[in-house]
Amino acid sequence: MIGAVVEEGFYALAVIAMLSAVIAAFLYLRVIVAMYFAGPQGAGEDSEEQADFAGPAVRIPAAAGIALALALVGTVALGVVPGPATDVARDATAELTAATPAD
Repeated sequence: MIGAVVEEGFYALAVIAMLSAVIAAFLYLRVIVAMYFAGPQGAGEDSEEQADFAGPAVRIPAAAGIALALALVGTVALGVVPGPATDVARDATAELTAATPAD
């Protein structure tokens, strides 16, 4: 998208877009670091509070695990090989729009 802006000669807009993307990435990465890599505030590395922070393991039912696994496989498959799904969607769209009666 930024390449198209540069091709049209809007260099200032491209610079603004890139700066906005860098600022947004910095802000979002700070949240991710705070969520996954930082411990609780006020707890040292070897403290008892640090050990209790993780909490007990969460158990999910087998049916939910199977559903999650199927959703994962479907998402990865559609991401790696989207052609068949887009072909089906294109054919269905053509059928639905052709079947609509004209007013």
